[in-house]
Amino acid sequence: KFFEASPPLSALNTLLEYNIIPILNENDSVATDEIGEKFGDNDELSAEVAKLVNADKLIILTDIDGVFTDNPFKNKDAKLIHSIDKIDEKTLKLATEHSSTKSRGGMKSKLKASKVASEAGIDVIIANGRQKNVIDNIISESIPGTLIKGKK
Repeated sequence: KFFEASPPLSALNTLLEYNIIPILNENDSVATDEIGEKFGDNDELSAEVAKLVNADKLIILTDIDGVFTDNPFKNKDAKLIHSIDKIDEKTLKLATEHSSTKSRGGMKSKLKASKVASEAGIDVIIANGRQKNVIDNIISESIPGTLIKGKK
């Protein structure tokens, strides 16, 4: 067992025992009793669940390759940052809030969630979910994106 199951966690435990990667989505919950409180978005939820299960890694997928020095949609000279040691105010200023009417959070939300997870010792990878074999590449340590190192 990965953790001692309480009723809300028994479903996660069962999935993990069968080597199934659970995908949780705060936006589409059928029942919210087990969540306890409302989360702002899936990024925040993922960080809290990663802490809860003592995960080694948290993968956050998005529509760009990772964290950039500036908004790559507005600045063609923006550079991908491959590794971040610590999420601080300077790092948070690299990101903006979401720019889509179909989503919430944006890169700022991903960085805030990464801060929560990395401070709990969890490595976080922010990568482009549209890349072919992105999860396989992350698992095999060929990280296509930005690695935020967990505090050890």
